[in-house]
Amino acid sequence: MLPYEIVLYQKDAFSKIEIAANLLKELPHPVNKGYVLADSWYSCAVLFNAAT
Repeated sequence: MLPYEIVLYQKDAFSKIEIAANLLKELPHPVNKGYVLADSWYSCAVLFNAAT
């Protein structure tokens, strides 16, 4: 089971990309190779780098 957190989007604080990148960085690293499944809206270099 993975712990999760609901993060409210506040336009003045962080962008949606920044929130997603922070959430990706907090995930535990898989024992074997893993993958990230996301909507095509989230396909950008910042998130690709945060997922590695």
